[in-house]
Amino acid sequence: MKAARFVEYRIPPSLDVTDAPKPRSPRGAEVLIRSVGGVCHSDLHIIRGEWKGFSDNLVRPYTLGHELAGWIEEAGEAAEEAGFKKGDPVVGSGGWGCGACELCQKGNEQICALYRLNNVPGLSTNPEWQGSYAEYVLVPTYIGLVNLKGTGIEPEKAAPLSDAALTPYHAIKSAKKLVDLGPGTYVVVRGIGGLGHFAVQLAKAITQSTVIAITSTEEKVDVIRKLGADHVILEGKGVNIVEEVKKITKERMADLVLEFWVTDERIAEDFRLVRPYLGVLIPVGLGYETTSIKYMTFSDGLAERHILGSYWGTAREVAEIIGLVKAGKVTLDYVKTYPLEKINDVILKLHEKRLWIEDKAFRISVK
Repeated sequence: MKAARFVEYRIPPSLDVTDAPKPRSPRGAEVLIRSVGGVCHSDLHIIRGEWKGFSDNLVRPYTLGHELAGWIEEAGEAAEEAGFKKGDPVVGSGGWGCGACELCQKGNEQICALYRLNNVPGLSTNPEWQGSYAEYVLVPTYIGLVNLKGTGIEPEKAAPLSDAALTPYHAIKSAKKLVDLGPGTYVVVRGIGGLGHFAVQLAKAITQSTVIAITSTEEKVDVIRKLGADHVILEGKGVNIVEEVKKITKERMADLVLEFWVTDERIAEDFRLVRPYLGVLIPVGLGYETTSIKYMTFSDGLAERHILGSYWGTAREVAEIIGLVKAGKVTLDYVKTYPLEKINDVILKLHEKRLWIEDKAFRISVK
C-alpha cells in the first residue's frame, strides 16, 4: 500500500511517499480502516525535529497521521460484537485507552494510565500502531472510534473532528468546570488556524460568552466573523492586544483565554488578557518542546487565576461534536481533501503559512 513515512528530520519538512506493508488483520478489539488522514501541524514539529525528546523514540520509517477517519475494512471479533461492521464510515479521537484503568473508567481515555501515547496510531513508539497517512490504518481498539453511519458526514470531512475540533472542545468543557461562561462573560481565541477556527464555533455553541478572536492574518478576518466571532482583533502592526481586549470587555478582561500557538512570549502576553479574578488560561496548541510556563505571581494566586492543562479528548466528545455539526452549529466547509500523493504540497504550505491564502482551507484531509 502507499504511505507517507517519516524517515528523517527535514527543513523544509517532507515525508517519503512510498510503498509500505499493509497492516495485518485485526484481532479482538482492533479495527482495520481504509484511511483518511487529517494533516496536523503537530506532525510538522516532528518532521522538523522540534520535538526530539519524543520523536527520537519513534521507530523509523514511521507512518505519521493521528487525525483519522475512513471506512472499516475489517473488524476484530470484539469490535464486531460492539457493532462495528465492514464498510461502516468511522472517525477517530484521542481516546485510545485500555478502558480498564482508573482514568479510563472515569472517562479520560486520552490520558490512559496504562498506554498514554503508546496506543495512539500515528504517534506511538510501538511500531505496531502506524498512522493515517496511508491507504490503511490498524487501530488498537474500537473504544477510540465513532461510527458515522447515518450522520451524513463523510470521512474526508470528519477526519479533523478527531483532533482539530476535539482538542478545543475538550479544553472549553474543562474550563467550564472552573469558570462561569454564561451571559456577560468573555472568551478569547488566539490563533485562528486548524484548531482555532473550530474553537470560535465551539465557544459560540457551548457557552453564552462573547467571543473575541485574535488573528495575525488580515485575509481571515471576514471568515472568522462568519464563523461566529463577536469581535476580531488583527494583531501586529503596533496593535496592543491587551488594550484592545480591555476596551471590548470594559476592563473586565477574558474569563477564558485559549492560545493555539504556544510560545514563551505569547503565553506571557496571554496571561495579561485573563480576568484578574477566577479567569482561566489554557495553552491548547502545542508549541516548541522548550516552551515553559512560568509560575503565577503571588497576587495571581490570591485572585485564583488559573493556568489549565488540557489534552486532546475522547470518542464520546467526538460524538457530541458530530451532534453540533448536524445541528448546524459547526461547519466543515473549510476542510478540503487532497490525494495522499500530494501530502508534501500540503505540508509545505503549512510550513510556509500559505494554506489559507492559496486554498481557503483551515484543514486538509488526505486519502
